[in-house]
Formats: sequence, structure tokens, C-alpha cells
Amino acid sequence: MGVGTLKGYRLTFTGSSGGWGGAVATVKPSEGSEVPGAVYSLTDPDDVRRLDAAEGFPFAYDCVSVEVKLTSGEDVAVWCYVKNDTREGQPSSEYLKTIAVGLREHGLPVEHLADALVALPADAPAAGRPVVKRKRHPAGRTKQPRKRGTKRGTKRGTKKA
Repeated sequence: MGVGTLKGYRLTFTGSSGGWGGAVATVKPSEGSEVPGAVYSLTDPDDVRRLDAAEGFPFAYDCVSVEVKLTSGEDVAVWCYVKNDTREGQPSSEYLKTIAVGLREHGLPVEHLADALVALPADAPAAGRPVVKRKRHPAGRTKQPRKRGTKRGTKRGTKKA
């Protein structure tokens, strides 16, 4: 269909992707902001299913209806993938390069990437640093994850007699 602008949203990076080694792109409502992007028309239901699977819908992303203004001036209603995980974080440099290449291929500005990075909170997790979640014990105590290569009741590097 072409390229256009999603008004009333800002680009940000949330969640964590093991494949990309950091947070991934999404949009969040933000009055006065806008996000440029490419708009595609999918008519084959199999293409839609493949795209949903690739994007992790409905587990990693929701699909929401938004209005985009195409460069032709036409307003079109489109489906947009929005990340379910709202924890903002740093994307990997490889991920940013991939997005920048796509923007340039469509003649879109890459400055929105820099703006999105600057807008991230100072405490946003760095790319490539997985967040270790502690398991909750049924009795309410926090269960610490075991270090790799250890068994219960032994210390690393020692043998149980």
C-alpha cells in the first residue's frame, strides 16, 4: 500500500527477545507523537496466519486497529501489532540496524529510532542481559534458582560423600 504515519503513538522498545538479544519495537499511545512506517495489504489468509505466528500473536503481541495517514493523504484503518509486555528495555544494536535498513528501504527517516532510545527510562534493562525471575515457593518464600552444574545439597566443585 505504501508508507504512512501513525499519529498519537510513539515508538518504544519493550519486553525481551532471545532471538534479538534485547527489547523489541512496539508503539504506545502518546498524544502529539507519531511513528512512520510501511503499510502492507495482505489478502491471503495464510499470509496473515504466517505473519501472526512470526510476530507471536496473540502471546507476545496483540493486534489492534489503528488509523494511518498514507503519504498520498488517504486515511486507512490498519491492524498494528502492539507488544503485550510493557516493560521498556534496550534493543540490541543488530535489531536497531535491521529496523534502520527497513526504514531506509522505504524512504523513511531513521531519527525516530534515536528519539525512541533517548525516551527510554534510565533504569531500562540493557540489551543482552536477561532478567532472572525468581520462582515463588507455594508457601510464599522466594525460591532461588540453582546455579548451573550444581545439585541440591552440594556446593559447586565438591562431591557429596
